[in-house]
Amino acid sequence: MEEWLWAFVGIMALIMVALFMKIYILQKKYSDGDLKIVLSENGKITFSNRASGLDEIQVGRLFDRFYTVESARKSTGLVSISFSRNDQI
Repeated sequence: MEEWLWAFVGIMALIMVALFMKIYILQKKYSDGDLKIVLSENGKITFSNRASGLDEIQVGRLFDRFYTVESARKSTGLVSISFSRNDQI
């Protein structure tokens, strides 16, 4: 196998490990304890669980780089409004 291909496979493995670690940490912290992982025949992986302590907006932002549920609960909303305005410029 070509050297660049081995490097690509290694990078993809690291990305997958990081993703699985993030999902594991989030489900332990916020899940109701019913994590379900399904691997389909075409290679699609589906993660699902209940998180009754989170609203729809919090769930949608769990994988944002600097987002934390705790800081969002304390937020007044002013910071998130300024970020969304900057994104539109």
